[in-house]
Amino acid sequence: RQLWLFLLPALYEHERKFIKSIVLTSSSLFICGVLFCLFFILPLLVNFGLSFSTVEIKAVWGISNIMSLALWLSVVFGLMFQFPLITYSLLRADIVAYDTLKSKRPYIFVGILIISGILTPPDIVSQLMLTVPTYLLFEAGLFFGKSSKTKAKI
Repeated sequence: RQLWLFLLPALYEHERKFIKSIVLTSSSLFICGVLFCLFFILPLLVNFGLSFSTVEIKAVWGISNIMSLALWLSVVFGLMFQFPLITYSLLRADIVAYDTLKSKRPYIFVGILIISGILTPPDIVSQLMLTVPTYLLFEAGLFFGKSSKTKAKI
């Protein structure tokens, strides 16, 4: 809040609107990522982990382990949901061309897969639960970036 009050007098009205829209969009995407994680991904992961428990093998999960996992994954998914905004911004600012990103899709998918493997617990299910939505979010950013460039040319 203090930073905003400090910068406010130096900004033009269109710059204020732009910054407000970016902050609102980014915050909304982050919250959507956290909610997606908490209500969809986390229950699936916990059920997946508990499915391995048998009479001989007992799942030993403490509340601190689950809370730690929930916090870590919430941050990761919140950041992951920023991907469309990043892709859109790169396209909109002409930093990267649409055709370049379109032609590099396989490499981007492999990059997302590798990063998901680093950020998630060491099982393929959680890795895919991060990879697939991230790639779909990349495609959404690509779509919105392309459509905004098309509207700007018209």
